[in-house]
Amino acid sequence: MARRSVPLSAAVAVATVVALGAVTARPAGAATNLALNRPATGSASCNGDEVPAKAVNGSVTGGNSDKWCSQVDGTKVLSVDLGTNRTVGGVVVRHASAGGEATEWNTRDFAVQVSTNGTTFTTVASTAGNTDGVTRHAFTQQPARYVRLSITTPTSDGDAAARVYEFEVYETAPPGEEPPPGDCHADAPPTVTDYISDHRVTMTRVACNADVAVYFDDALRALPSAGTAWVAPFITDVFRHHKATYGSCAVARDLPAPIGPNCVRYGEPKPLMAFFHQGRFFGGTVANRFDGFSGFRNTIDAGDDGWREDNGTLHDVITHESCHIVEGASQGVHESPAFEVWGDSKWAEFCVYDYYASTGRTADAQRAYNEFIANRDDMPDGARSAAWFRDWFYPLWEESGRNGAVMQRFFELLSRYFPKEPENGGRNLIYSRRMNAGEFVHFVSGAAGRDLSGRAAQAFNSGFSRAQFEQARRDFPAITY
Repeated sequence: MARRSVPLSAAVAVATVVALGAVTARPAGAATNLALNRPATGSASCNGDEVPAKAVNGSVTGGNSDKWCSQVDGTKVLSVDLGTNRTVGGVVVRHASAGGEATEWNTRDFAVQVSTNGTTFTTVASTAGNTDGVTRHAFTQQPARYVRLSITTPTSDGDAAARVYEFEVYETAPPGEEPPPGDCHADAPPTVTDYISDHRVTMTRVACNADVAVYFDDALRALPSAGTAWVAPFITDVFRHHKATYGSCAVARDLPAPIGPNCVRYGEPKPLMAFFHQGRFFGGTVANRFDGFSGFRNTIDAGDDGWREDNGTLHDVITHESCHIVEGASQGVHESPAFEVWGDSKWAEFCVYDYYASTGRTADAQRAYNEFIANRDDMPDGARSAAWFRDWFYPLWEESGRNGAVMQRFFELLSRYFPKEPENGGRNLIYSRRMNAGEFVHFVSGAAGRDLSGRAAQAFNSGFSRAQFEQARRDFPAITY
């Protein structure tokens, strides 16, 4: 895969600061629930009181029967007919606990699908592993008469019944009852100049939510929306997964304003800005919330000429750039000490594969596994044809806690013990140097809870120094295993 990724502040220092634009009010259309009291159909109901119409009646307070319920075998569907083709850009789903039932019964795995004819449906948003009582899903605006909820796993505890108290459809990104700090419409203007790598291209917001604001250039906006509808829900799912997996803070730090308490989940309080291009700026670039040139915003930028949902390489590029934000901005500290060791980027192979495997994207996970397992790299410095994924990262993923657990502990140990210094006038900390391969193996050993020097010698051959490793153990004695 051709890469132009710029994961670190030093690599993008040539970029200039640009204004992010004026704050605009939420469009009026965002507040109108297009599904309210519209005709609804669905899989066979649990009983005669829990019919599809209950999910579009505007109420969740009518007791346990104020919902649609279905326990048919296999995929369960709930569909609303808007009456005519409307422009839609978001939905809200109010699950079991929104009506007072058990949290374990909130819909776990489901997709939002749209259609203009009631026969051919396109997936515009998908969620795996949900436990929330209310979920909001924004996607690229497009025409639709029928909007459908397709449920593959109804609960988290094995109960067979799907329970939906309300299924709401909106013209734009769905509203919250009380827009929280960092709400998309307050922090993501309708248009903005792409400041990454000094691209200087006008970008237009096409979708947004509290986590991600998605911008397309004019050429990408001109493509049929059916081919790009997957982009906003995909990057939203990626970023939310990375925040949930790597975002918690091991060390509390109270640094000066304007950033306030410094170790928050690295994606907060403002949404990620995702800039996407058609036919130019191929590959990906990135900035994070400690980069002044980006207005202290997490930002990814990717270009391609094959914006299709079956473009696996494009999936990898987008996920890869989010992985760079993880390594450069998590735990309230800027930079990536291990970049000297894993380059651009063996860490991303772990991170990309983990996202696919942990969220049920089995086809992408197998495709990525097949590619990464065959890769060979002359890293760390001095190594010859090191099989990073086969001999290092995949065994760690298998043995030390899937869903990113071992690398979350690695980043936690870095934030506690690796040298840091103030940056940006004291508003945040930055790692003061890169680490060598021996230090890297020592810190990962601490994260895994066992001595990995033997595995490192096999995986990295002449790129691993036993002397460096022993020196790291003396320099960082608090890391034990």
